[in-house]
Amino acid sequence: MKKDNNINISHNESGVALIFVMSIMVLIALLAASITTLALISNQISKVTCDMDQSVYLAEGALDRTIWLLRNDRKLHPTRSLGNVDYVAGGDDLERYMADGLEHKLDYYDGKVTVSILDAAVGKDISDSPPTKNLVRTQASFGDDYEKWERYKLILGAIKDYVDTNDMVQLNGGMEFDDYVSIGLEPLPRNDKFEFREELLLIPGAEEFFLPDRNGVVSSLRIIPSKGLQTISGKDNFYSTNNDSFASDAQLESSEIDAVIDARKLWITEGIPLSDSLDPNLLAKINAQYSMRESGYYTFLIKAQPGANLPGKVLTCTLMVPINLVSGKDFQFYEWQFLQ
Repeated sequence: MKKDNNINISHNESGVALIFVMSIMVLIALLAASITTLALISNQISKVTCDMDQSVYLAEGALDRTIWLLRNDRKLHPTRSLGNVDYVAGGDDLERYMADGLEHKLDYYDGKVTVSILDAAVGKDISDSPPTKNLVRTQASFGDDYEKWERYKLILGAIKDYVDTNDMVQLNGGMEFDDYVSIGLEPLPRNDKFEFREELLLIPGAEEFFLPDRNGVVSSLRIIPSKGLQTISGKDNFYSTNNDSFASDAQLESSEIDAVIDARKLWITEGIPLSDSLDPNLLAKINAQYSMRESGYYTFLIKAQPGANLPGKVLTCTLMVPINLVSGKDFQFYEWQFLQ
């Protein structure tokens, strides 16, 4: 009996068509799932971006308000001395805004905002040539760690080579172009003055002695002004100097340093003035080394979070704050950066 080949061909074509249709359906399902996933991811990214933008706007707005609060405080209280007992905040109407590092809470568009004001006249000035003249430290400041003191002297040699205009290598710790090439840091060194304080950290080993603080700022160094801006001069402000810098730079015994740091903490947390917590002779030493008044140049640290479980932003900026604004010369920013 002769087989019907047409029937076999028809069955084969039906099987191929079924596989083809099923493959198309699987592909469509995968595409649909991918589109849905991409849409969800895009929506989440948009939400996070929107939340971050909200934090940015919140921080910038809070900064503007704090600047005006500070200007108003300066106008109401032209005689300004930090650390006085009558300074302690007693409510919204009595709260003072000064460069003492105290934390202020702002009710700003239902967001959670905290503000700290510091004096920008703080830290070692490395804008001069040579910058090392302000970085010299004694062996005593390193205690019994002689090896660390030796490493510090090597760093000073490298800093000298970084800014000088010749190719001669310092005998003690010097580094010139070939040395930077060997570690993949060409075209360093600059062979000119530092343009920004964080540039010092490009020198290998410098981070051991000039670590950023808890906010990510190299506050042990003074801000280097951009071209056209005035240099922030004067003695370091006592209330704005961080503990590490104070411990290494203050010409005091270790026990005296601990006592002063504790006294400053009492002022910040409980409003107890230094005159009530420090020996008069020790307080006199502090007054001789540090400034207890504002320089007129301020650093603002703004922490803003628009709501619970929403991403926050930390803004820091430095500027000269005049009492009376002059047309065309309102605010001149020395630094403006979001830390996170």
